[in-house]
Amino acid sequence: MIVIDQRSNKPLYEQIYMQIINLIANKVYNYNEKLPSIRELAVDIKVNPNTIQRAYQNLESDDIIYSVKGKGYFVNVENNLKEMVIKNDRIKLKEYLGYLMSLGFDTIEIKVMIDDILKNMEVENAGN
Repeated sequence: MIVIDQRSNKPLYEQIYMQIINLIANKVYNYNEKLPSIRELAVDIKVNPNTIQRAYQNLESDDIIYSVKGKGYFVNVENNLKEMVIKNDRIKLKEYLGYLMSLGFDTIEIKVMIDDILKNMEVENAGN
């Protein structure tokens, strides 16, 4: 279910984080359902258990999953996953936009970049 891209620039724990969110959004894991243990998932996808722990900690701090001592991690979202993801991604987007502005990009340049990216995505999606 979770596939790691070793060539990606994205850290492994972020890849795992995003894929678990995707699995929840696609109802592979449902509300209050137990996730694989840290050890199980580490063995399954061949990564260090600390990497899984970090992904799970981030998911827990974002209220997407919760832990029960001695039992494991469980899905914490029912129908509001989309709103939670939007909230978290807005924070990340705001940080990235602040980074671009700190490099000297103005709002018009940033809007042009965003429009270009969206147009390219529309073309890519039209081809599928």
